[in-house]
Amino acid sequence: EAGRAHFYAWIDQTREVAIEPELEIVDPHHHLWDMRELKGYNLFGIFKQQYYMTDELIDDFIGSGHNVTHSVFVTTHAFFKDKADPPWMAALGEVEFVQGAAAQFASGKYGHFRGAAG
Repeated sequence: EAGRAHFYAWIDQTREVAIEPELEIVDPHHHLWDMRELKGYNLFGIFKQQYYMTDELIDDFIGSGHNVTHSVFVTTHAFFKDKADPPWMAALGEVEFVQGAAAQFASGKYGHFRGAAG
């Protein structure tokens, strides 16, 4: 898909052959983000992937040849609430977002994979 060319180019840089494809893996660290509204922003200054959401996580893990069964979300500050009172409650936006992502995976519609499970 043309709109995801940066994603596939980025992912293909680090593809690894699965040595034990039947071994169950819990990926202990992944992020989800959407920075498309920040035109020209280059996350961490190393790649141009403006978003990495549930579809990208599925393509990355399920299409890898590895038996990734679960993953653990690590915050990116990408989904903080823009208006929170008090301001320190802004982080709850990311909690709410990732609970929704985890619910998508818990539905079973993506096979045995349970993303953002921890």
